[in-house]
Amino acid sequence: MANSASNQITIKEQQEIAEIINSNIKSAEFDFKFDEVKPSDIRFHNKYDVKNVLVFEEGKNPITQIFDKLSKNRVGDYGRFHHFKSAHIALDIIKNQSIQVSSLFSNDSNDFAEYTEFYKRIGLFHPLVPEDFQKKAFNNNINPKDTRPSDVERNHIFVLCFTQDNHNEKFWKNYANEDHGVAIGFRFSNFNNEGLRLFDFRDVFYDRGYSFDFYNAIEYQLRKYNKMFFSDGVDRFSKFYKRARYNWENETRLCFHYDAPNMVGLNGFLDRTFPIQTDSKSGRKFIDLPLTGNSVENPFFELEIVEVVCGKFVGQGMVDQLKDALKQSFPSADFWQRR
Repeated sequence: MANSASNQITIKEQQEIAEIINSNIKSAEFDFKFDEVKPSDIRFHNKYDVKNVLVFEEGKNPITQIFDKLSKNRVGDYGRFHHFKSAHIALDIIKNQSIQVSSLFSNDSNDFAEYTEFYKRIGLFHPLVPEDFQKKAFNNNINPKDTRPSDVERNHIFVLCFTQDNHNEKFWKNYANEDHGVAIGFRFSNFNNEGLRLFDFRDVFYDRGYSFDFYNAIEYQLRKYNKMFFSDGVDRFSKFYKRARYNWENETRLCFHYDAPNMVGLNGFLDRTFPIQTDSKSGRKFIDLPLTGNSVENPFFELEIVEVVCGKFVGQGMVDQLKDALKQSFPSADFWQRR
């Protein structure tokens, strides 16, 4: 067994741990190949002394590989990504040349529910338990509504959801108020790669079964080495995970990581660039994301409206207002109404 006092990994233990990781990932039967972990890839970093967390050589973390395969990176994709809004909110977005990005905690209920579901699937229950659970359990006054670590984290994750499948009738029914709403088509361009540690633009992965059971098995088998297999890749993946019943959405998600650790040269950069605001009526937390033409600079990428599609039942008066606003703010954008 590993020496918990020194927290060191022997060569023999490295070999055994690598085999545990590789054999369990293979059992997941993903439809892609991954680079097997070599014993020499496994490290133990001093900053994780308390948690006994395994770390890997740069670029060798298997979870990061799986994350990149299952959640396609859309940075550099110049296609059209659609976002559904009510007609009045769409009009404000066009006029103001900015769009609000909400925290995951205050976003649509299935989004933060799925975030919690991911942690359940991989067996990490501690983010779901109230922070002062032990103290309140002793006094027998546990409140199910008490703040959990996952609640705190979700308040620092800001997401904007898109789809490239704007013709799906379910969207017009569920997200456009029975065809009374609008689909705004956006195009991303001019990405600044220096900001990629602070945001992601990726497809959501839809789990059709229990794709991450392998993770539970690895964690269980590493207990005898006094080690844990938690990694940044797992934390990032939780923001792009949903169960299969939502796969009709074909969602691509823009996610700003206000929960990202401080990094040299980037400390507080996201907070200064896009300050977090709170809606006085609902308490919803959001950031204002500037679009092309806005006087506020977006240092990460350009985001331009290239299309506006009105639902079948948007009235003529609102249609005219949307057209006029679009001509002023995004004159080259397409405009049409469903029939």
